[in-house]
Amino acid sequence: MADPTPPRRRRPFEDQPQAEPFWRSGEFRLFARFAGLLIFLGIAGFYFWLSHQGSSLPDRADVGQEAARTTPVSPAELAERERKLYSAFEGALSDSKNGDGLVETAGYYKLLKTIGDYTPEELTQRAQRPLSYAACLADPDGWRGEFVWARGIIGGLDAVKLDTKAYGRDVVYRGFLAESDATRGVIFDLTEYPGEKPSIQYDAYDVEGIFYRLVKYPSRTGELREVPWLIVRNLKPVPNAHEGRQAFLAQFGPWLLGGMALVLVAVLVYSLRRGPRRPGRTARPANESIREMFERRLREEGSPPPPPASP
Repeated sequence: MADPTPPRRRRPFEDQPQAEPFWRSGEFRLFARFAGLLIFLGIAGFYFWLSHQGSSLPDRADVGQEAARTTPVSPAELAERERKLYSAFEGALSDSKNGDGLVETAGYYKLLKTIGDYTPEELTQRAQRPLSYAACLADPDGWRGEFVWARGIIGGLDAVKLDTKAYGRDVVYRGFLAESDATRGVIFDLTEYPGEKPSIQYDAYDVEGIFYRLVKYPSRTGELREVPWLIVRNLKPVPNAHEGRQAFLAQFGPWLLGGMALVLVAVLVYSLRRGPRRPGRTARPANESIREMFERRLREEGSPPPPPASP
């Protein structure tokens, strides 16, 4: 009795071997290696760029600069300046003049006490005028006794013993403030102990106090320089890009390094995996007929051979 079940229809290419996924191809593995290497180098470069970037001094144009005076001082202004010289800070400005050296006078000691008696908040509230370097050098008499603040990078800060103990004080903390290229130098005397020593030559700081006068002093090379001399109460670090980068690295640095390690491991593991490859095709023999070539291709692809030719 014949089997009633109809024969299963053979689908085309049923016996064809399953195609290899593209992610197992040699080209994709090569691409993955290069991509992993580029990702690793990019993250590593970004990380080390952040960690080695130094801070830059904020642009002074952003905080405003007064233009240097070009008009002569009127008699009324001269009289007002003379009055202020003998009345401000109980006459503490009157026993020195612009261009003197680092001389300690009775008025200087009085200024140290007066500025030191302010609270940090009170002095910040008073010192709202930025020290405009060019304007100060052009007309120093007009700036004497003004509450100011200045910004720069600290080139040095040392405890200096005073010639005379006055008002219970026998030491002051003298520093040098300048631009990042060492221009626009300012000498300042800090009345209070700064606590942790400021970062020298890297981070920017603000000082707040009064403009005492211009001072002449010999530099390390022996050159006589004239710069502003401030008596200050506050020394504040300026938040800048360097601190932001350090905070970023402290928060996300371990994640960046962990990501780099994972990328490396993934690339190495994937590179070592060797998926099935298509069988290589042999070279066409010499004098091979079309039928023989067709049969050879079928054998390579795993297809059944064609029926033999009828005699």
